[in-house]
Amino acid sequence: MADDDVDERILPPDTAVFLGMGYGGFDIEYDIKPSNLVHLSVSALIGGGGLTYNYRNAYREDHDYQWGDHNDAFFIAERASTHLNMTKFFRVSVGAGYRFVSGVELMDLDNSDISGASANVMLRFGRF
Repeated sequence: MADDDVDERILPPDTAVFLGMGYGGFDIEYDIKPSNLVHLSVSALIGGGGLTYNYRNAYREDHDYQWGDHNDAFFIAERASTHLNMTKFFRVSVGAGYRFVSGVELMDLDNSDISGASANVMLRFGRF
């Protein structure tokens, strides 16, 4: 986000703005014919997360940095994957899905700013 996209009534001009996000939750997956060389799985992640706007304004009179932040929590659901069995203990997975987010009300952000298509690549090791 460019600094000039932030409403000046919320943050003063010449302010560096950073958006941080993290989430986690209950992850469930069902493999379809897992012994096949290439197989599909259907998975879902349902959980929660948080957003934070951090900003730094270096233009105070004392020329010291001023830090501030605004936080918000949200609900999230997403995912599906395809797997390639490389060996008995190693799989390569490629996934795609849609990240559905609800409950975002952080300054000028809303659900549509965080929701959207997602993709992932995973290296999986273990006993399958």
